[in-house]
Amino acid sequence: MAEPRVPEAELAHLSGEVYLDYAGAGVYCQSQVNAYAAELLKGGYGNPHSLNEQGARSRSAVESLRERVLSAFNVTDREYTVVLTAGTTSGLKTVAHGFRWSRGSVYAVHEFCHNSVLGIRGVSTAAGAGYRCVPKEAFPPAGPGRLGGAGSGPGAGLRSSSGGGLPEPAAELPAGGGLGPGELSGNGDSTAGLVSGELSGNGVSTGPGELSVSGALTTGLESGELSGNGVSTGPGELSVNGVLTTGLESGELSGNGVSTGPGELCVDGVPTEELGGCLLAAPLVCNFSGLVVPLAWCGASRENGWCTLVDAACAFGKRAIDLSDPACQPDFLVFSFYKAFGFPTGLGCLLVRKGSEAFLRKEYFGGGTVEAVTAGGGWCVLKKDTAASLEDGTPSFLDAVAALVGIEHVQRTFGGWPEVQRIVDSAAEYLAASLTSLRHAAGGPVVRVYGRERCGDRHCGIVSFSVVGSDGALVGHAVVVEAAAASGVNLRGGCFCNPGACHRYLRISPDDARRHREAGHVCGDSLDIIDGKPTGAVRSSVGVYTTRRDIDSLCEFLRACFVHSADGRVDGSDRPHRVPYPVAGGVAGRIESMYLYPVKGARPLRVCGPWPVCRSGFFLDRAWCVVRAGVAVTRKQAPRMADLQPFVDFADQALVLCDVHRPDDPLRIPLPDALQLAAGTNTSARVNVRGTAREVWPVTGEDSSRWFLEHLGDARLRVCVVKPAPSGGAGSLANTGSFLLVNRASVAELARHVGCPVGTLPFRPNLVISPPADSAPWTEDTWDELRIGGDGGSSSADLLLSQFEPCVRCSQVNFNGSDHEPAPTHEPLRTLLRMRGNKGKALFGVTATPACPVLSDEATAALLADAKARAPAGVDVAEVLAGRQPGFDSQTLPSLRPGSVCTVTKTRDPAPLL
Repeated sequence: MAEPRVPEAELAHLSGEVYLDYAGAGVYCQSQVNAYAAELLKGGYGNPHSLNEQGARSRSAVESLRERVLSAFNVTDREYTVVLTAGTTSGLKTVAHGFRWSRGSVYAVHEFCHNSVLGIRGVSTAAGAGYRCVPKEAFPPAGPGRLGGAGSGPGAGLRSSSGGGLPEPAAELPAGGGLGPGELSGNGDSTAGLVSGELSGNGVSTGPGELSVSGALTTGLESGELSGNGVSTGPGELSVNGVLTTGLESGELSGNGVSTGPGELCVDGVPTEELGGCLLAAPLVCNFSGLVVPLAWCGASRENGWCTLVDAACAFGKRAIDLSDPACQPDFLVFSFYKAFGFPTGLGCLLVRKGSEAFLRKEYFGGGTVEAVTAGGGWCVLKKDTAASLEDGTPSFLDAVAALVGIEHVQRTFGGWPEVQRIVDSAAEYLAASLTSLRHAAGGPVVRVYGRERCGDRHCGIVSFSVVGSDGALVGHAVVVEAAAASGVNLRGGCFCNPGACHRYLRISPDDARRHREAGHVCGDSLDIIDGKPTGAVRSSVGVYTTRRDIDSLCEFLRACFVHSADGRVDGSDRPHRVPYPVAGGVAGRIESMYLYPVKGARPLRVCGPWPVCRSGFFLDRAWCVVRAGVAVTRKQAPRMADLQPFVDFADQALVLCDVHRPDDPLRIPLPDALQLAAGTNTSARVNVRGTAREVWPVTGEDSSRWFLEHLGDARLRVCVVKPAPSGGAGSLANTGSFLLVNRASVAELARHVGCPVGTLPFRPNLVISPPADSAPWTEDTWDELRIGGDGGSSSADLLLSQFEPCVRCSQVNFNGSDHEPAPTHEPLRTLLRMRGNKGKALFGVTATPACPVLSDEATAALLADAKARAPAGVDVAEVLAGRQPGFDSQTLPSLRPGSVCTVTKTRDPAPLL
């Protein structure tokens, strides 16, 4: 494959990450950023509407950008107008709200359109237009060469309805889609079927030789006279909207006072031969599969009466797009600059073909778009210039400077867009070949690639796929993307806002899509497999800076985590195939330490002494969470949660939240209120906790806003408590299981493979088990039942733990202690995926459930009173900041204490590494 022409130092800000999401956003270079900063510092840039030096500099940048864009598409300002927008979606909205929709219009889309293109139908259908989704087979296949004229055969166009494609507009679609010979339509009514010589206006049928204007029949007028809107005319004269047409040549007709040529009709001041009430939209490149849709359909569709719209967002910056051939010129084309070179992210373009502006009408007007206007009286004259009239307000002139820098960088580094296309195509071919070559030991494919089944199709920089296990089952896209991120490989998963392509390639029927929604699946979530069917795919996309090493790193990751050897294990795993079983009745170890996490995502408390246990685990463990806008936040969403140290002050009966950097200003919440023990004290709410809706009760309100703003930087944060239904009492927001146990021997073995010390706290355990000296790692995988007791003096009864399950790990384990950001090395998760991978999920530690009762509100209140009676007076701030919580022994619940002996009473087969 062709290698990029930039030194590694240009991309140092990627920190060694493998970036394969170019379809999501391009990548900017260091020299690009430096050039932009230098350009800004050369001189000031002011409002381009201001007639001063700095305004002139901004105007120059904006106009220079228009010229460079036209040059990039190989056209001139005699063929296209460049309208600056806030991005692709903004350009699409401009077309959607400006297009001349009517009850006779039709909006049709290629089935592989992005949601932003599909969204136009919300506007079109509201105006009474019809809607069609056109299969990709209706569009001509790609040929060699550049996108546009050079790559399109003469006469290529949409296939006829007999070929299963888009129907001929003249035959099957109403006004605007092409009328039959001799037909005339007014206000969306086709005159097909009328007697020869009849004419219909505004839905009123007339007899031979009669004319109806605005619903008024002209019957009864003297021979040769015609009347419109109540204005009587003389013989041979015609009046439309009160304007006499006297003096027009034979055959001419005038509407709204605009004179037209012989045989023409004018509506709202625009000749109808320039009006087409139907719009057909298609992507230039499908952002799901990378399929290229050549532009030959544009000219053929326009000849059949269609306006054409092209979404070039996924193609710009990766292809040489040639619009010089009139047969391949769309009426409208949209794109964003950040897709090409990373920034600016708030600027795009709408290209309007000359003459096609007649299809757009402007209702809203903003600053800089009018020639004259009055505040009263409703008088306004819009600017005649298309760009000026469609660009509302001040153009983003500093972003225009950034875009110019980006275009100049491409020209200077690569010599232009054809070389960019050559590099991207070469990388994509190597990517596709590398992925399809991956095989399990039994010979089965490791990936299923989508959209590359048909020979002759061209593709642009995208390979979307699903990972296939050795058993033939698909691995969910969310699992693959998260595992890849832990290995430093950036991919994207889901449907990519392209439901048509996603549903077609994944064979998701409309009924399936509805069932997925009923099962709770929404766009962007991690619910990736439902009833055995995938809800999305994994997308890898290359760009001009993609290297062979990047693609090889992706394949190495897939081999390490998903390729199975002859014995059924993942190739990258070095865990023994069989774990040594502890003898049933043998000692698994002692409790080395116990941890409590009162607030989910905040710092832990190391329990110093006995602590009561209920069905949900330790009393008060993960009873609270911090919520923002209906979502429980974690350290990944709110990094300063790492500074939040909770503490339970039983003597004062309060939950205390302390900022470790400002311990003198704690937030105190009375425990009865914090646990919502008083019935009806607050209204419950449903929040999203790791994709699952949970019922919680807010325990802080507006009065806590100042504290959260000052200490965590967000006044919207609130503390909520969860209670299990229907029994009430203190609940838990633990992700899985009631207890999380970690084996110290396994932590040491993991650290040996990582090559540096690994602590236990990143794994958020409740119990750290210290095994006998001769114990092997990973024996916890075989525990099926564990009895804890015999701690030398405790009055607590033995506690039985059962329902053991392996714990699936996420990138949270890469947060070390109080760090705000995860480790840049992606350790220890990266090593775990190779050592302990199970279909892309890293397993470490086990969860279990104790044989204990569920707490009622009454039992919780009694437990608080018991704790208060036993708690020492006063709070030791040093102990709080150190994260140490004094324990207490319950009279009604079993308790655990550090040092307790753990005995294995039942074993099982460990989870396989598949």
